[in-house]
Amino acid sequence: MSVKVLSIAGFDPSGGAGVLQDAKTFEAHQINGYAVSTSITFQNESEFDGLHWIKIEDILKQLESVLKSTSVDVVKIGLIENLDVLNAVIPVLMNKNPEVKIVWDPILKATAGYQFHSTFETIKLKKILDQMFLVTPNQDEKIYFLEHIDSCSILVKGELEDDKVLNKLYIEGRIVEFETERVANREKHGTGCIFSSSLVASLSLGKDIETASRLAQKHTLDYMKSSETLLGLHKMENVHA
Repeated sequence: MSVKVLSIAGFDPSGGAGVLQDAKTFEAHQINGYAVSTSITFQNESEFDGLHWIKIEDILKQLESVLKSTSVDVVKIGLIENLDVLNAVIPVLMNKNPEVKIVWDPILKATAGYQFHSTFETIKLKKILDQMFLVTPNQDEKIYFLEHIDSCSILVKGELEDDKVLNKLYIEGRIVEFETERVANREKHGTGCIFSSSLVASLSLGKDIETASRLAQKHTLDYMKSSETLLGLHKMENVHA
């Protein structure tokens, strides 16, 4: 099966997040993954020391080179400098494939505390969300997105309840909850990236959004249990399951 997906995100030297982690997650699902870098970060799995944003024109050059040789049906977008970058990227993707599914995993702040964005401009954000298939904010980010549930599907990650974790999918006027166990003392760097890229992988294999969400939750849980360090290992998935 030759399925191809694309990650547009930052470069994390530790491989725990960003395009390196997305590529690992895609491969764990037996999928070919392409990548376009939006930034070079200076970090390891526990510390974030800064970053260098890649210019829009260089992001677009990377993207155009990829799209010359292949067409992708599902794209994950991670760390971006601002909404203007998204406004530049989305038309290129849609011109190549008007039916492309774009999944945006917004990142306001690094786990180590570095603040990428303090807010999003409402009018620009609404225009962008109208073109998204799914957005996957965490608990800190959801305030900017839930007022736009009429624009696209929104999956809010990581609501903690005692010994369990809830993800909530807002889709077509209803809320679907996905429950999983809370893993003690197994925190991992980049679990948000892993969840969203696993979900993208399942979507590209033809799974519906609810099934893809459940599979991504299981894949992320397995990753968290895989080691006692901040970097885990992927369990290879059966793509025909």
